[in-house]
Amino acid sequence: MTWRYEINRNNLRSYRINRGLALPADSAQVLHFALTANVVTYALTGGQFGYWHLFPAEGPWIAPPAWGEAHLTDGSTIYGLVPVGSQVHLELEPARGGCRETSAHRAGVNPGYNRYIPATGSLREREDSMLFRPLAVLGLVLERWLREENWFGATQVLVTSASSKTALGYAIRHEGRPALVALTSAQNREFVDRIGLYDCVFTYDHPPRLADDTLILDFTGNAELIGRLRGGCEGSMRIVHIGATHADRASLEGETVFFAPERIGQEIAAHGLETFERDRAAAISKFAARSVDWYVREYVDGPNAIADAFRNLLAGTVSPERLLIARPQGALA
Repeated sequence: MTWRYEINRNNLRSYRINRGLALPADSAQVLHFALTANVVTYALTGGQFGYWHLFPAEGPWIAPPAWGEAHLTDGSTIYGLVPVGSQVHLELEPARGGCRETSAHRAGVNPGYNRYIPATGSLREREDSMLFRPLAVLGLVLERWLREENWFGATQVLVTSASSKTALGYAIRHEGRPALVALTSAQNREFVDRIGLYDCVFTYDHPPRLADDTLILDFTGNAELIGRLRGGCEGSMRIVHIGATHADRASLEGETVFFAPERIGQEIAAHGLETFERDRAAAISKFAARSVDWYVREYVDGPNAIADAFRNLLAGTVSPERLLIARPQGALA
């Protein structure tokens, strides 16, 4: 059975399981993918950053992408962006270290999203790559950029959605000054306290009073929240917009929007692909090793269960210690 989960671009809670896909016979089988807040961000900001073009759907429907693996008809397995669904048609040509997608509808997408690489290692290592590679890489390049900018002169850095894996990808790399402050929901405070990456932890209903020279790393995309945090500091407080975990009220717009693929391209241009890939592998390994006691892996099999899990992500009801791995075909052999 071929199917794909599609959502209404105007209302992410409106969805359908499209079982009428007509895909070419040489389409790849989607094996598994990570269901994280990244998928929500891609769905929300797809018009802004091109994610809606990756796997075209008939309007107003969109097919959200996720990081996962697909099994090709030649017997090989590749890692990259796949749709939330059972199959995917890819137009691939060889490229350094793997292959790249060359379909016309993806011509305007950042090259990093068109790259696919061989899936290697044990099943656990491959799951680590799906779950942690995007956030570890973002944390790596975000920390380097902020260090270069001397954190814009801030005496403290406030991280919203501090329990999210993407925020933790940065927090695990932040060492020393300036102080790192977490802002999270009341129900996630115990988790954020327990992992011990932040100097202090506050909740949305009891936020801290911020100094003018605070740097806010916003992973929520919640403009109303940011407005409350800024208070009367409109002219001096620096906000870097990174994610959109608060799906109901989220956008990814503002004075400074951090788009990781652009920074990755700058890193590769400056230091070379081999150096960047080495640093990226080290970042993934560091996060996987450090977080081994934080999480419980859960497997979500089949279209209905995957649709339910995505709706829970949208609603913010997935507890931060849960790692959701979706398997359209069921358990892997």
